Amino acid sequence: MSISLYSIAIIPDADAVRKVEACKDQLKEAIGWYNAVNSMPHITVSVFELNNEYALPNVIEHIEKIARRQPEVNVCFNELMKFHHGTFCILPDEDSKNKVSKIITDFHELPIKNTAKNRQPHITIGKGLSDKEMYIAGELITRISLKFKISNVVLRKFNEELSHYDVVDEYPFLNQPKDMGVQQSLF
Repeated sequence: MSISLYSIAIIPDADAVRKVEACKDQLKEAIGWYNAVNSMPHITVSVFELNNEYALPNVIEHIEKIARRQPEVNVCFNELMKFHHGTFCILPDEDSKNKVSKIITDFHELPIKNTAKNRQPHITIGKGLSDKEMYIAGELITRISLKFKISNVVLRKFNEELSHYDVVDEYPFLNQPKDMGVQQSLF
């Protein structure tokens, strides 16, 4: 029985993706290949394993339910951050952090065992960078402002042959009320 690795993620709009990819290209030009250079810009919601593909439809049903009740939100990612473990990324402003954190928390209701839960919403430019590469990234990329609307999440499956995630499907945010169950008659 094989284990498949999945991820739920938020993909920014095309303009924000282009801006992040331009930063990645600029860093690649300066330091060469690095982890995440070819990764589609995204905000990780969760990462999980399934060792039974028959469980996937149930997980998808829950993703759809949670997505349907989410409202679309406008966000701004504009703070560059260096994490001590070699990750250079973009953080949201405080209002956007609250909005994205709520979405992420809602998806933690899924009936899965997360191998990773995102507790700090961010968009990665590079990871696994050395101290020198982190310094170069900080010198090269000094400002960024990404403003976009979050209107869905995507389910991605890790492609072992290509060492990246492929999008399986996307689930729109419809701002529908949470399922109330069947109303009982009073008479």
